[in-house]
Amino acid sequence: MDGINNSMMFYNNSKLEQLKATSSGAKFSPKNTELYNACVDFEALFIKQMLDSMRKTVEKTTFSDSPTDATGRDFFEDMLYDDYAKKMAQTANLGIAKMMYLQLYKSQSI
Repeated sequence: MDGINNSMMFYNNSKLEQLKATSSGAKFSPKNTELYNACVDFEALFIKQMLDSMRKTVEKTTFSDSPTDATGRDFFEDMLYDDYAKKMAQTANLGIAKMMYLQLYKSQSI
């Protein structure tokens, strides 16, 4: 049983080292830009879902009692959070897009 655990630990450590090597200070430059852009778009969707969940926890105050003001505000606020998510996916370096790209590119090459 220890042999299995040791081999799994070695496998996990080698994957971690491989990921560290690709995420080190060197600039990441994907070979398939279309695939990488799709991965960044997916990361943006993931971030948008996270931001929407966070936004639901904040109590809203209304400056006017008009329901149309709230509808318009919600619409433009949603657009603003879409832009936040896209910018965060491009600049925040969360690593989701990079990990997805590396996995998909590797499986595409096989």
